[in-house]
Amino acid sequence: MMFSKNTEVIKSLESSLRMHKKYFIAQTSFILSRRMGHDLITLKGVAFLFIAASIVSLCGCQGGTDQKLWDQIRSLGKEKTELKRTIASLQEENKDILKQNKKLADLGPDVRLEAFPQTQKIKLRSRTGLFDKDKDGIKETLAVYVQPFDAAGDTFKAAGAVEIQLWDLNRPNDKAMLKQWQIDHKQLQQLWVGTLMTNYYRLKFDVGDMLSGDEEELTVKIVFTDYITGRVFHEQAVIED
Repeated sequence: MMFSKNTEVIKSLESSLRMHKKYFIAQTSFILSRRMGHDLITLKGVAFLFIAASIVSLCGCQGGTDQKLWDQIRSLGKEKTELKRTIASLQEENKDILKQNKKLADLGPDVRLEAFPQTQKIKLRSRTGLFDKDKDGIKETLAVYVQPFDAAGDTFKAAGAVEIQLWDLNRPNDKAMLKQWQIDHKQLQQLWVGTLMTNYYRLKFDVGDMLSGDEEELTVKIVFTDYITGRVFHEQAVIED
């Protein structure tokens, strides 16, 4: 994508260079034809800028209009130089991108995928439960602690999305699920917490308006979709009010 974008920018800059060159030639030719009394002169290449500068210097200044035009020509020359530098820089960047793409192609998608840690299981930590956030005697906050594990049994910051469900299985089936939350991968990445002993995703939800306080126990269910492998993991835990 970056290579394609750079290529488009280079084409645009090259087009600007061509326009600058045409304008530069026209303006310089106009000045020279006025000062030397000749027909319109066609200039080719950057070398003519120095030729024109020498001629204008010998001929002297014939008025403010010519001086303004000549200042424009000098400005165009500087802009042209900057455009050339920009094009050269983008061309070098494109060369680097092509090298990177070739290296990735040589490695192959399977090798690259195996290099990333992959989720093998998820676990809800025992700390998952209801908490009294504001110390008013009412547990209104549900905290869910999710740990992804790789093949070595280590926790790691797995990329994915999470669905959290809160259930009261003592209620009728059609009323058993109290709430459902969807956490996308961008939100989830902001919820990673590291401690001296372990790491986990910590998700908090306000549940004060859906609990009566008479619930004997609640069930938290989680569905974790791993964005590297596409695997879906399910886990649940019973929490007591």
